[in-house]
Amino acid sequence: MFLIQEVETNSPHLIMLYQWIESEWDDVEPLAPIKNGKAIPNPIIALKDGELVGGLVFTRFLSPITKEQAV
Repeated sequence: MFLIQEVETNSPHLIMLYQWIESEWDDVEPLAPIKNGKAIPNPIIALKDGELVGGLVFTRFLSPITKEQAV
């Protein structure tokens, strides 16, 4: 059974997810709930039988279209 859930930045599952992300991409920002004074949504993880199988981490960036911060 799969479980999809939002997690806080101190979740042990999130540490593993972040390690996976760092192993794929060299330029990875530290996890933070706020960037440039604006909130960032909490990460979402996918668990199967209690084991991490995937996830989604958000960040903020400067939109090339609007020139404003976007998620």
